[in-house]
Amino acid sequence: MEFRAVVIGATGLVGSFLVKKLIADENCVELRLIVRRKTKFEHPKVKEIQIDFDNYQDYVKNIKGDVLFSCLGTTRKQAGSKANQIKVDYTYQYYAAKSAKQNGIKTYALVSSPYQDVTSSNYYRKMKADLEVSVRELDFEQTIILRPNGIVGKREIERKWEGAASKVFDFLGLIIPPLRKLKSIKGEKIAEILWKLYHKIQNKEKELIILSRNELLTV
Repeated sequence: MEFRAVVIGATGLVGSFLVKKLIADENCVELRLIVRRKTKFEHPKVKEIQIDFDNYQDYVKNIKGDVLFSCLGTTRKQAGSKANQIKVDYTYQYYAAKSAKQNGIKTYALVSSPYQDVTSSNYYRKMKADLEVSVRELDFEQTIILRPNGIVGKREIERKWEGAASKVFDFLGLIIPPLRKLKSIKGEKIAEILWKLYHKIQNKEKELIILSRNELLTV
């Protein structure tokens, strides 16, 4: 079944792999990439749209299709401050989701975090939980939320600590069963799961799928 996809976070680790999957997918007839700056993706189906991420009307004008994949994310260090990280990880993604709902997009897919906790005093954990709550309240026909732990792979902006930490936790998980939940997962694998799940629920009337970090390791 043909569909039109929108991706926000196309230059990130998961988003870039997802874009490649969607380009190769013959059923995807249009692929809108919502970006701040030019990317390296070139294909007849790709429509690269540069927007002002602080302007909600830019989202409304350009986020149109059948499914929105939200893969945006940053670190506090990259963002420069806690306030800027909240902008990227919550505000911009919520603007995208809200405009998608406003424009009649039926399916929404989000890459979230296993550490989300709406009652937490930690701003990061609460921010991730608040986003999940907010997008679920939008009540899309189909919603996919993935909560991966330790996403690894070659990033556009390297996170030096990430590779070392993932190796440590992967090793500990082999010898201490309760720590297996901390095992890392490749960004390419997450992109593949997003793509497969969308095809699985594409024609269903109402569906909510939330996969924990443990469940993602067995998909």
